[in-house]
This record gives sequence, structure tokens and C-alpha cells, in this order.
Amino acid sequence: MFGLPPLPPWSGAHPIIVHFPIALLSIAPVFVLLALVARAYRLQFMVSALVLLGIGTLGAFLATWSGEATEHAITMTEEVHRLVHEHEEAAELARNIFIGITAAFALLTLGVWKIERVRKLGGAALVLILLAQVAGTLVLANAGHLGGMLVHEHGLRAPMGGAQASPDAGTPLTQPAAAENDAD
Repeated sequence: MFGLPPLPPWSGAHPIIVHFPIALLSIAPVFVLLALVARAYRLQFMVSALVLLGIGTLGAFLATWSGEATEHAITMTEEVHRLVHEHEEAAELARNIFIGITAAFALLTLGVWKIERVRKLGGAALVLILLAQVAGTLVLANAGHLGGMLVHEHGLRAPMGGAQASPDAGTPLTQPAAAENDAD
């Protein structure tokens, strides 16, 4: 009989969660670009982009939250701790950039900005949003790259219910933080 694997603890959910906001926030600019070039379907593409931005930004909150839980659940060297901090700062910056982009784009898309000047700038406003999305996506890509370095170069693993063993040395790469306190 088919069964699902058990869910990891919250501190181990980061690798599962993080890929959704990366994908959604990275594809949203395509729909803004389509809104710029396909004027007949502008509203439909804008709404699609807004949905992607909204879900992606919510996912970014979950990703940073689960990343903090992972950070507190593992022990690490000073070098790895420094890289984790850089990764965390880049991820929080990306999340905050997309909060602003999503809010501005929601105002534009939902027509809250009724000022005549802004309405006349429709295409220019979309270009500004698109440029902001590209900048945000670059920050997001940097955060993902730093996370990839932690996993692939330093062997950092989120706890999935127990210590993760290194396939080479047979020693734990990560341990629950409580184990560090027990040694005192």
C-alpha cells in the first residue's frame, strides 16, 4: 500500500518550503512582461502576476521562518555560522523587497491608485515594477546560492528527525542544538 513519508519537524521543513517562493517569485516577472506587451490581456496577466507574487511572498515568510528554526536546531562551525548569517540576511532582504513589490503591484492592479497621473503612467509603472522584480529576483538568487553553498560545499543539512550522518566520514554534520547544551 502506498503511504506518504512522515513530515519532518518544523526545523527540518526549510528544504521543502524554500523552493516554492523561489519558483513563484522568479516566474512572476514573465507575467508582468506579458502584461506590457499584450495590452489586450493586460489585466489578466497582471492578476496572474499578482497571485504569483502574493503566494510567493507568503512562501518567503514561511521559508525565512523555517530557516530560523533550522538554524537554532543545529550546531555549526564559526565559518558555517558566518555563511548562514549571510544567507539569512540575503533571504530577509529578498523577502522584504518582495513585500514592497507585492504591495505596490496590488495597489496598481486593484486600481487603488486612482490618481490620474498614475493611471496615465500604466505602462511606465509596469516597467518600474518589472525592474524592481528583476532586482528582487537577483537578491533572491543570491540567497539561494548561499543556501546551496551551505548544503553542497559545507554539508549542512536540516534535521529530519535525527542527526544527519556524513556519507564520507560517518560523523554527524548536524546535531540537535540540545546536544550541545547536554555537553555542558
